[in-house]
Amino acid sequence: MSRAHGTLYAEIISFTRVAREHLNQTDQDLSGRSWSWTVRHDAVVSIIVEFFAAPDDASGARVLQTGPRRAFESLSFGNFDPEEAVVEWECLFAGVRFEQLVEADEPRLVAGQGDDECVVFAISPRLSAALADAERAELKDAAVAWSFQRAEDGEVIDPEIAEVILSDLAAFVSSARRQGRNVYCWVA
Repeated sequence: MSRAHGTLYAEIISFTRVAREHLNQTDQDLSGRSWSWTVRHDAVVSIIVEFFAAPDDASGARVLQTGPRRAFESLSFGNFDPEEAVVEWECLFAGVRFEQLVEADEPRLVAGQGDDECVVFAISPRLSAALADAERAELKDAAVAWSFQRAEDGEVIDPEIAEVILSDLAAFVSSARRQGRNVYCWVA
């Protein structure tokens, strides 16, 4: 993570305060702590995002219509574009250009079509490794940078909430890798 990303935090403190005014949903992180989060965008957004661990693509694809909660351990979020997010996260953690990942068809679709109601896609091995190996400071810097990127596109994600999302996902990915499982994302 570059020093520039770290300095962004100071620049968006006031942005954070504005974002907090728009809090509208409560959930819990992996430790059971209660937290509130929001995403505000020009368009009406209602997206269910569930990251889950499965042994292989075929197993991951089977949850397309029902979601992963009954079959696999999962981590739920909502109201952000996870396909774009994982590409942005891979750029932040691995230093890859966004265009390179899009040209490589990342994230890799496992089930559904882009215009279907639900899709399942795989988290790349490179992003999985980066998340699993990331230190707390790296996660915080990436969260601030991601929040700032989303704000540039008119989407409000509080940097503290972005940090919770990335920290929880990093812990989830680490656990999945120890169990020899891959991480997928179901979007409805």
